[in-house]
Amino acid sequence: MSKRMNNILHEAVTQGLISGAIAAAQDKERPWAVVVMTAVAAWFAAIPLGILVVLALLSDARPDEGAFVAVGVLVLGAAVAMLYQGGKSLFVEQLGVASLIVGTALIGFGSFDSKSVQSSLGLMALLTLILAALVPQAWLRALLAASFVSLLTLWFSYRQVYSAAAGVPAEYVLDFIAFAWIGGHAVLRRIEQRPENARIAGALESILTGVGAMTVLLLAACSGKTFLFGAGHLSGMLPFQTSAAAGATEAALVSVACALLAAAWSMRQWPALRSPWSVAVAATAACLCWFSVTLGAVLLVGAVCTANGRRNLALLAAASALWIVGAFYYQ
Repeated sequence: MSKRMNNILHEAVTQGLISGAIAAAQDKERPWAVVVMTAVAAWFAAIPLGILVVLALLSDARPDEGAFVAVGVLVLGAAVAMLYQGGKSLFVEQLGVASLIVGTALIGFGSFDSKSVQSSLGLMALLTLILAALVPQAWLRALLAASFVSLLTLWFSYRQVYSAAAGVPAEYVLDFIAFAWIGGHAVLRRIEQRPENARIAGALESILTGVGAMTVLLLAACSGKTFLFGAGHLSGMLPFQTSAAAGATEAALVSVACALLAAAWSMRQWPALRSPWSVAVAATAACLCWFSVTLGAVLLVGAVCTANGRRNLALLAAASALWIVGAFYYQ
């Protein structure tokens, strides 16, 4: 979370605008053994729901798919209600998380269509985005937002196994998501200006954290294997199309543009970088981005995170950039 967001939340709590934050702070004071045992008990209580899903998946004469969707919606509604009671009971919160997984699996199974996999992926992406906006836990919002990015990328760039049709290269989709992520930060800045909007700002903050983290991770995965990690050829295992199979000229131009924007953004935020040495480093980075179409967006996300005080996400972007640079060893 950024420093500005911490200040906004602290001021909102002081003025009594956020009561849930106080409950969350009290929840952290519970002994870790109590937390672990309560979570284990809640997940064991959710096992019967999981057994029902497994039996439905393994049954030969399965019921109508619409029944799975209907039951899944009911389970998700109950899960969201339980998550809103999580500040009062850790057991109920963990039970809500397990029910959330079960309900999502039910809807995914009921809506899956082998003839139109991309339509099913689009529906699940929309579902995860709606859930991210509904659940009150920040960590769960971030995970759901990360799942949304993964499903959205698959939706646009799914590699058709039994068809000659090809999807949109994943780098194009992830570049668009990166620019949308930056636009989300502009919206967040406007919301943060009013303390009474702290709850909305907190929700958007956690969603942007999940989106940004998954975006840089997928960009690193699209670059393929890296130095000293040659066995982990991730790009060959990804179920979507990358620019390596579709011609990378347009993606390279976008990557170079992102690198130049990252340099301009950094020089605007820190005047000390306005020097010939910094310009030479930026030019070198732009040249590297021409040969690595995933590097530019990662550099741009890292520059924005550094400027906004998002240390953890900036470190993740730096690690992803190192992975992508290491991929030059195999190119």
